[in-house]
Amino acid sequence: MTELISKSASDIVALLKTGEISIDDTLDALQAQIEKVDSKVNALPTLCFERARERARNGDRKDSVLAGIPVAIKDLLCTRGEPTTCASRMLEHFRPPYNATVVERLLAA
Repeated sequence: MTELISKSASDIVALLKTGEISIDDTLDALQAQIEKVDSKVNALPTLCFERARERARNGDRKDSVLAGIPVAIKDLLCTRGEPTTCASRMLEHFRPPYNATVVERLLAA
């Protein structure tokens, strides 16, 4: 399923809607790609794949525009309970008690 990485979001949504792939397939492909390249670029210091899988299992968002599309949220945006460092050592232990508005909107979609 690593070929999913090269597909557009609309292509992936179409494959999800027809049942050709599952949300777990998209998460597996993303996780494999991150494992392949992140040691070189260190772009995602915090990974939340278990939470993503849980949301996928319990979600009922089949009509959402982003249904089934994994979205990486950089630690520049406040995400409740997750490390939000903004690439600063001064914030290395900061875990916000709230989500940024854009995070709330992404989670809703």
